[in-house]
Amino acid sequence: MKLTLESIRRPAGTIIIMVVLAVLGVAGFMNLPVNMLPDITYPMIKVYVYWPGATPEQIENEVAMVIERKMATVDNLDYMESTSEDGVYTLLVNFDYSVNRDVAYQDVLAKMGLVKKELPAEILEPVVFKADPSQLPVVELLVTSDNMSLTRLRTWIDNEFQEQFASVRGSAGTALSGGTSREIRIHVDPVKLQGYNITLEQINERLRSENIDLVGGRMITPTRDFIVRTYGEFRSINDIENLLLLKSSSDGQILLKDVARVEDLHSLQRIRTKYNGHEGVRISIFKQAEANAVKVSDEIARRVKELREELPETTSLEIIYDQAEYVRLATNGVRDAVILAAVFVVLITALFLSGWRRVLVLVLSLPVTVLGTFFLMWLLGFSVNIFTLGGLVVAMTVVLDNSVVMLENITRLQEGKSETVDPVGTGALQVTGAIVTATITFLSLFIPFLLVPGLSSLLFRELVITVAVVIFLSMIVSLTVTPMLMNLLYPASRKRVYKKGLISRGADSFISGVVNLYRPVLRFSLRFKWLVVLAFLLLLIPGYYYLKGTGSELCQKLMTA
Repeated sequence: MKLTLESIRRPAGTIIIMVVLAVLGVAGFMNLPVNMLPDITYPMIKVYVYWPGATPEQIENEVAMVIERKMATVDNLDYMESTSEDGVYTLLVNFDYSVNRDVAYQDVLAKMGLVKKELPAEILEPVVFKADPSQLPVVELLVTSDNMSLTRLRTWIDNEFQEQFASVRGSAGTALSGGTSREIRIHVDPVKLQGYNITLEQINERLRSENIDLVGGRMITPTRDFIVRTYGEFRSINDIENLLLLKSSSDGQILLKDVARVEDLHSLQRIRTKYNGHEGVRISIFKQAEANAVKVSDEIARRVKELREELPETTSLEIIYDQAEYVRLATNGVRDAVILAAVFVVLITALFLSGWRRVLVLVLSLPVTVLGTFFLMWLLGFSVNIFTLGGLVVAMTVVLDNSVVMLENITRLQEGKSETVDPVGTGALQVTGAIVTATITFLSLFIPFLLVPGLSSLLFRELVITVAVVIFLSMIVSLTVTPMLMNLLYPASRKRVYKKGLISRGADSFISGVVNLYRPVLRFSLRFKWLVVLAFLLLLIPGYYYLKGTGSELCQKLMTA
């Protein structure tokens, strides 16, 4: 093959390409984002409709039926799931996996725009967004206080404190849970309402019309230009109590406090968040889609450390969940497995090779393949996650197979009685076709997984592509780098008597023992062919039985993220 011969004839160029690929691989590895899962984006659109005070029956009849009837006409719809609860309607619109998620999102928005006029006037603005399981909270914090009530604490965090994390690089907003939200309650006396001939609708209308801020226009003077604004929002409970409801000649002015009692309370608490026995408010911090989960977590940890010094002594801030810890544990575990696999592959291969130079060839070939894989992962927009590292572990067991085949054939010519003038070039050309064929055969086992539709394809896409890249690079390295290094370390111009060391002779003895055990088994199998086939078929029966009893599942948490 011309590529192999050119790499042998021009070792300097091959070495330069090796160094460049290694440097690019290091740069790619340093810039790869580190996440728990790959970027999984499936075509699911979520719709939330809030109707305060509505019962599930009302939501089912007046919201669910109206929306679902219109949403059923969306193109490429797969199925819908809906939930009607007190005051909340949830709709999950699932499309075919071949659909562009952005197009599906725009279709849902268009349908919601058409159906909005048919919904009750009391509902809030519907919330429509894309489902993304990778956008789970990267860090969750809990704020507790000994001298502030849960309502005051929740109000302070909602209005001021959570903004401290908006400037963290890579963060994408926060969400609060726990505590109690402030709520102004007006307890109306129905007897007094009837006596003054006032209705609840009149009270509601007066509250809406008085609790507003209005721009009054612009006032221009010879020297100045003023913007006039009317501040009419309620500032205290006293302002609400003194709201004028009616002015009559007989009863005089009728204020809200004459017919109702106003209290500054809190909403009904539905979620309690506790940590080490202390109840507080939880802050969930999200990251941007392209951000590195570990770096975002580190930035948040530094910000938390700064804020702890500014908080009052009676207020505490704790990190109760850190996604980066799980990412580090998962990636470090798989990383260690990759390193151990590489070490064991090199050590075991070294037992069956004669000479430290051949082992050095393997040691130099391995990082070129792995680092080149990191560079291509960077170009493809992948991240370092449990799937891509798992692909490296799977491929590490065969990453040196092509180089070992190349080395073994070259070694056979070098140590044999052949009078070949150029054992490296001849040996490389003899096995080039076999290496290419074996690589293509191996890739044909993985590439079809990319054609599998559904969530499985999204989950294992990066793993399959990573394995394919590693195997392809291992073939290129075995056809170029390996023979080039062998030609440099074992030049044909130097006549050498190759002697096997003690370890190599021991490895040869072990292989000879295995061959001696295998030889009678092979002869028996060739002599009694039908008996071997029958035994094989009999073994399939219990295997099929246990296969049917083995459960199978796919993580459903990804579908509810």
